[in-house]
Amino acid sequence: MLDIWSLAKERLNSAKQRPADSESSYMAGGGDPSKQHEAHVIICGNKSSGKTTMVHRFLEVNEHPRPTVALEYKFGRSVRSNVKELGHIWELGGGALLANLLNVPLSAKNFEITYIMLVLDLSKPETLWNTMETILESTRCRLEQVEKELSRKQPDLYGDIQELAKRRIGNHKDVQNMRMFPIPLAFIGAKYEEFQNLDSDSRRTICRALRFAAHFNGASLHFYSNRMENLVSRGKAILAHFAFGKSFPKGVSTDFNKPLAVPVGSDSFEDIGLPVDSIKHTQVRAESAYELWKDNFCERFPQNKEAEVVEEDPADDPKFAEPEIDQFLEEKMRDLEMYIKQKKDREQLQAKADEEPAEQKKSQTNRDFDFTVD
Repeated sequence: MLDIWSLAKERLNSAKQRPADSESSYMAGGGDPSKQHEAHVIICGNKSSGKTTMVHRFLEVNEHPRPTVALEYKFGRSVRSNVKELGHIWELGGGALLANLLNVPLSAKNFEITYIMLVLDLSKPETLWNTMETILESTRCRLEQVEKELSRKQPDLYGDIQELAKRRIGNHKDVQNMRMFPIPLAFIGAKYEEFQNLDSDSRRTICRALRFAAHFNGASLHFYSNRMENLVSRGKAILAHFAFGKSFPKGVSTDFNKPLAVPVGSDSFEDIGLPVDSIKHTQVRAESAYELWKDNFCERFPQNKEAEVVEEDPADDPKFAEPEIDQFLEEKMRDLEMYIKQKKDREQLQAKADEEPAEQKKSQTNRDFDFTVD
């Protein structure tokens, strides 16, 4: 006789399970795959680095990508073993300028199922380090606020999250010297097709510096190109892993002459080493080594801040035309101009009125002291 309750229990348990290689997903930089049916993936980094195109390729959206305005939201769905899975994808535009908008998706409610992909433009090393550092620090600041909230309101969940962070790196020999990111993080080196054209020394420096920064933060590192199908496939696989818990792409490559592929925990400070002109520092703390790499990188590639203005005003885009709103805005702008003019006129009249009593008082004082001595 069929035990319907046993069958229901079995299906419920199977629905809660993720792929069998869940342990490898920790090493790859994932969270706890066995508990997820929903995930939030935040994609940020250098502007015009191909983030939108990467998302469109993943979601199979056939439309010309437009410059991302502030923070944009998309989603993808996947069905596996009759279980519906939902991946929320948040894309931050404007480079590091709008990093504070990450406060929106980085919430206590979603902390346990949030992942970050930091996309860095390999063809513009002069903006790479500043963008990376600004976004990482802004994100860490927000995550610290969320962690404090969780530790106060949900101490058990907070403890589970801390345990998951430790499991991502395991018993790695460098764990004591790493500044582990609180949630899964992946560095994506974009525009690899242009990066290949840089000279050998530049490519070597960029690769080693990014390997160090990624390992120091407990992140994975992968090079990507929207124009090379093998790397497009890898980008899709990384997004599918974060959004739907699918298998993380396997393989390790640290050769600067090839696209880097470095999962979490597969690198080490010893293998990366120090900048060539810092070899004399045989024993340095990880924080000091980070500063050495930062100074070396920024000296080789002096950093420029990304433009702090939007190159094209989205309000002028006919795609976003809203005639009624535009008319209402025009009326309000006229009202504002009128208000400013009237306020200015009132201030001038008040200033003139204040001057007249002062002149009268001065005249009266002169008359009071006007006397003739015989």
